[in-house]
Amino acid sequence: MAKKTISQDQLDGFSIDEETNQLFWHDRAIVTPIGLPWWVQVAAVVGGFAGAVTALVNIIRLCLGK
Repeated sequence: MAKKTISQDQLDGFSIDEETNQLFWHDRAIVTPIGLPWWVQVAAVVGGFAGAVTALVNIIRLCLGK
């Protein structure tokens, strides 16, 4: 894909919807899909769960004074 430099005069074509923070170029939405592989999503869930369990164990240990 060829890349083109945008001049300062063309920057007036950009706008942002203040409610959704979506970026527009001459009133057309700029869409940038973001997707992660399934294994990254699984790793994030497992990591979050492990962090929550670790925090819970540490709270219990603090409450018991050990």
